[in-house]
Amino acid sequence: MSQPVQIGRETTHGTVAGTFYSAPVNFDAHPVIANTIPDEQRGVQDIHYTIIPGRKHEAWSVSDSMVYHDSIGFWLGSALGLGASTLVEAGVYDSVFKFLDDPTSVSLKWTQPRRVVQAYQSLWCVVDRLTLSFDASGQLMVSAEGVGMAETEVGALTFTFTTTVPHTAWEGTVTLGGGAFARLVKGTVTMMRNRNPFPTINNSTDPVDFSIGNRSVEFDLTADFNSKTEYDRYKSGATTALTIVWEDADVLIGATAKPRCTVKLGTIGYTESEIDSATDFPGVALRGKAIYNAADASLAVVTIRSTRQYQTA
Repeated sequence: MSQPVQIGRETTHGTVAGTFYSAPVNFDAHPVIANTIPDEQRGVQDIHYTIIPGRKHEAWSVSDSMVYHDSIGFWLGSALGLGASTLVEAGVYDSVFKFLDDPTSVSLKWTQPRRVVQAYQSLWCVVDRLTLSFDASGQLMVSAEGVGMAETEVGALTFTFTTTVPHTAWEGTVTLGGGAFARLVKGTVTMMRNRNPFPTINNSTDPVDFSIGNRSVEFDLTADFNSKTEYDRYKSGATTALTIVWEDADVLIGATAKPRCTVKLGTIGYTESEIDSATDFPGVALRGKAIYNAADASLAVVTIRSTRQYQTA
């Protein structure tokens, strides 16, 4: 059973966040404990006599949740890294997220609703994988998973949720190959970091760090096959660029500013392409990976326009 979560940015890894915000996501968490019961030969048929406590950490996930401008940045900051912030107008900021070597960690608090209701907390939580998914007939969605320090019990939580509305996927503008592209139907963009707990002999069941592995970005797009330009790029092994901007046209978060989520993959290459002629409008599935872009100094750059200044949240 999923539940919402409270999230806060840590200024120091493993030190509880100073402020927590309520995120209306589908959140789940469970402890990973490597307890062992060894086989022992004691001259009889019984072989199990003792249990040895093992290393511990927390595994958590966010599944198919809507994107809100005032909370998505916490997940992005830990998945990519927190870059610069620009003041757009009074009370509205553009926060930039791009791959950094040691991204922000977050503290998480949640309530496990069962017959016994208990609240838990995990520190030093990092995102291993984050996916933004979009469909012309639905909402912009986020899924994420990661690891953190083993959970501890905390007091009862009080949630205060956002009053804004989530991003709708059809309210997007697509630029592909440097030109406007109005034929994108649906897709996913997945950012991965290969984060794992790093244990040492430290007289504690907790890890001392979380590894920072290889970074990669993959995408899966479905487009109306009204032009064979992208199909030809796939066949020739050519690269291009992809930018998607979602903006809530009917929502004001300042005098004139509106919530905005911009995903930019400065250089992409297609590894697979498949034409589907079984529908009324033939489509083409384009799958591939982002390639390091020197101008952006990153595989991917995400910019969030929000009333939340994530650099100081």
